[in-house]
Amino acid sequence: MAKYEIMLLVDGNLEESKALDSIKSLTKLFSKEKDYKETSLGLRDLAYKINGNARAWYIQLNFSLSDTAKIAEFRRLALLDKAIIRNLIINLDKDYGATALNNPKKVKRSENKAKKYKERMAKIAAEKEAREKQMKELTEINSIVDNKKEQ
Repeated sequence: MAKYEIMLLVDGNLEESKALDSIKSLTKLFSKEKDYKETSLGLRDLAYKINGNARAWYIQLNFSLSDTAKIAEFRRLALLDKAIIRNLIINLDKDYGATALNNPKKVKRSENKAKKYKERMAKIAAEKEAREKQMKELTEINSIVDNKKEQ
């Protein structure tokens, strides 16, 4: 079973009770799922206006789900509901960001990339050092040649 988190932004012009009532058809899709938790984070100002709304009710849903068809149905219903300004669905079991540290395959891939990067940087530093050495030798030879020409 995959763990999901859904963040809903509901029209801020509605009262909180009406905002919660407007999403009941959506929340009942998941209310019987394992680990279901609904949290109202309150009315907040938006960073920018969305569909003319400067404020929205933030509602967070957390649950475990095995039937991904319910997620597709949720997306469809959320698009039809005019009270919902935005929604974001996150599969918490996917290894993104900090949780990728728990995935041995991704950790190994990251270590290999870091190793290749260090090797490449060492090679570039060695090439740079060799060029600097050649330039130093050439300047010494040029200065010797110039000194002989002056004599």
